[in-house]
Amino acid sequence: MKRMRTATIVAALMLIAPAIDAAVRTDEVQSPEPKRISADEFHTLKYPLTITVNPTYTVMTVYHLCMLDEEHIVVASDTSALLDPRTGKKYHARRIMSGNALMNHDTIIRGMKDQVVSFQIEFDPLPRHTQKICIVGMSCLQKTNTYKYIDKVLELPHLSNLIMEPETPTMATLIARLSEGRTTVGWYSDDMPPRQRAKIDKKKNSPHITGVMKIRPYFTTDMRDKYAAWFTPEATYVAYITTCTTSSASYTFYKTPIMVDDKHTVYHIAGSAPYPLGTTFTTDTEAGDCIAIIMQFPPVPLDTYQFYFSLISDKNSIRVDVSELLENQYLVQPIKP
Repeated sequence: MKRMRTATIVAALMLIAPAIDAAVRTDEVQSPEPKRISADEFHTLKYPLTITVNPTYTVMTVYHLCMLDEEHIVVASDTSALLDPRTGKKYHARRIMSGNALMNHDTIIRGMKDQVVSFQIEFDPLPRHTQKICIVGMSCLQKTNTYKYIDKVLELPHLSNLIMEPETPTMATLIARLSEGRTTVGWYSDDMPPRQRAKIDKKKNSPHITGVMKIRPYFTTDMRDKYAAWFTPEATYVAYITTCTTSSASYTFYKTPIMVDDKHTVYHIAGSAPYPLGTTFTTDTEAGDCIAIIMQFPPVPLDTYQFYFSLISDKNSIRVDVSELLENQYLVQPIKP
């Protein structure tokens, strides 16, 4: 199809089939196949878009219901981005992968009235712990059915698949909705937790740990303990995050701390040095200090979405979703003494 300088005319079939530029490297993005939906199905969508997150790229698929015989829209531009509202960082659009549209160009859609078309846009990769995003710099989509989701905070796990919401929800659809949006481990990463520099003070008669990793206050309403995790092919690293309520706070880990996944597989601790197991130890901390203690466990399956942790002898086991474990990675940043 000949490219026009100011507009791209899109044939009906070209809008549905993925189109990848022949000059793209073989190790670059492969477009996920857009789901074909009818106009009736479109009206039941919770969101008319999906977002697929991968280690090296992010793909947003936008669905649009054509209302006229000829429509003009700019699918994406140089200002289009996914914004992480927690950090303020933007992940910019790289290119339009399918739909035969061009960045910064007016796209003309003809002969598609009352039909649904889709466009796929490649963005920079999102950090795997991202849970919320805002779609910004896409005022071009104000003319489409996606306008109400622009510049709004959206829950990323809810955008992984198209969710149909009938006008009158049934018990079956409510149960199905509860299972949507689960964040799994997804893929192994090379990311590692900060290096633990703590060590045992051998001058003490009882176990005393110096150089404990101190972090910034992590709580907003209460001082509940938190957990973070890093998933690699060789091991799973778990950070126990807590606030010291006394000076020289003491802790006692189980002799064999464990974590249990959603399939009831038990993972025994593989390393906790220099923190001892099965005995009480004290720390070089002051009341109010926030600290992180990192432990090592075996690697876990990529489809895992939840864990139970049983680490501390005087605390109950706790259930934590993978989404929370990934999101809490940013809390584990050592502060200088």
